[in-house]
Amino acid sequence: PVEVHAVFGTAQMSVGHLSALAAGSTIELESRVGDPIDIMVNGVKIARGEMILLDDSRDRFGFRITEILR
Repeated sequence: PVEVHAVFGTAQMSVGHLSALAAGSTIELESRVGDPIDIMVNGVKIARGEMILLDDSRDRFGFRITEILR
């Protein structure tokens, strides 16, 4: 199996807030559409990209690869 991750934001919170998270919780990230993201495969960064909105929607996101790393 191959694991692919798109790392597109960060958030800071206290341990108390972290331990209070449950299924369905929302975490606000410090990123916007168009910000750069890292694409990781099996824990190795292989590409960079940017977050995009899909189909002019406000709730469906994707990413566009802009650079393949060597």
